[in-house]
Amino acid sequence: MFTENVFTHCDFNFRVQYGEKNNSITFDATHKTQFLQWSTTITSNLTENTSEHIKVIFTPAILNKIFTNYCRGTLSKCYKIVLPEGYKHEDVPLLIEIHSTMDDLDEWDIKIITLEPMNVSVERRFELKLEQRDKQIEELNTKIENLNDKINELEEIYNDDNNICRVNEQIAKNNVYFLTKKIDDLCKRVDNTYTKEECDKNYTKTYNTYTKRECDVKYARKLMRHVGEDMSDDVDDVDRNFNEYLRKV
Repeated sequence: MFTENVFTHCDFNFRVQYGEKNNSITFDATHKTQFLQWSTTITSNLTENTSEHIKVIFTPAILNKIFTNYCRGTLSKCYKIVLPEGYKHEDVPLLIEIHSTMDDLDEWDIKIITLEPMNVSVERRFELKLEQRDKQIEELNTKIENLNDKINELEEIYNDDNNICRVNEQIAKNNVYFLTKKIDDLCKRVDNTYTKEECDKNYTKTYNTYTKRECDVKYARKLMRHVGEDMSDDVDDVDRNFNEYLRKV
């Protein structure tokens, strides 16, 4: 089984590869712009302790688990990883520190992983810079193409104003049709408990509740004059009936 974790920190891209078959773990670091490289492979346990009270041993498998959790953001508070933020010289090793502690202790044990500088020629570094530039250009071109597609899509929508108006008008008419049909049904079983003013107020409230667009309200109010002047019903009952009706529709 082989696992790999990749992450970035400051000026470096890090890669941690673990091989369960040979019980080894490899740490690689590459500078983001200069393409200098550092690496090390650990095949044995880290046993050296810097604390008198905390005695921990890190196997390659444990190191893999620690960095997997670090990449996932689930690293235990008992551990702290300190990564290099820069380099002094291309021939100077990079150090990764793993700090370990225990509950109720202010003391930390520190394990150090030393990444040795790799010999990367100037020509190879220049090639890597060109590859990075080409990749960035390709990503920018992709973004531009996506933006152009969005712009064309919006132009197709907003250039057809007449069609949009017809669609919105038809939607409004459909909504008003269903509302009017429901009011006609309510008129058949209405009593004369309320005054005309109360009826107008109740039904205006109901229309405003169930017609969301301005055009719907406009059509609804226009049609109210043809519904009848002696309509009455409890407002809560109207709301409940409309809710049930709209769910069925």
